Amino acid sequence: MITNNPKYTIGYLNSLSNLETNVCFLYQSFANKAHAPFISGLLQGIAQDGLKHARLLKTITASSTYSEEKANEYAKKLVRAWTATNSVYSEKMTGDKLTAVQSLELTQKLLELEDEFCTEYSTFLKEDTLEVLARETSGYYSIAKGEIKSVFSGIINDKKHHKKMLAIVRQLLGQNKDEGGNKTTTVKYQNPSSW
Repeated sequence: MITNNPKYTIGYLNSLSNLETNVCFLYQSFANKAHAPFISGLLQGIAQDGLKHARLLKTITASSTYSEEKANEYAKKLVRAWTATNSVYSEKMTGDKLTAVQSLELTQKLLELEDEFCTEYSTFLKEDTLEVLARETSGYYSIAKGEIKSVFSGIINDKKHHKKMLAIVRQLLGQNKDEGGNKTTTVKYQNPSSW
């Protein structure tokens, strides 16, 4: 829960930035283990957005007098979602590639994680939180609450877009659920004398 305490709010943003970086590396690793180039490309795109978010958050916190502040805790639900996602990924990381079934399970966890990110970032759209951030960055530049709000709105829109991209990945993976992750063609043989 975000408070009006600037020290906590900035520390919380630092924590979110670190979490975004971790999730970015997970997406990149997942993309490297994906069977299909299109799926890999979608995952790489999400990873790049995560890195962008991490950098944006770091620049906001760097503009504060509390730039080195660490949050006492992450958002508990977000950490639980991250831990569950990372656990699924870690236990599936046995080979060079993930099967379609393993990838489906991981994309479901990533969808849940992106949902939690949306919830967390929406707390930064509240008027009192925007006021704290505007006040904290005022030592470097004059920035209106509306401009800060547009940064967080953009991040939320990216997260919603990630969910759409993950749904496409799930759809593509769902077309191909065999254990090896390769498409197989079923051929029905008829009696040769009927040819």
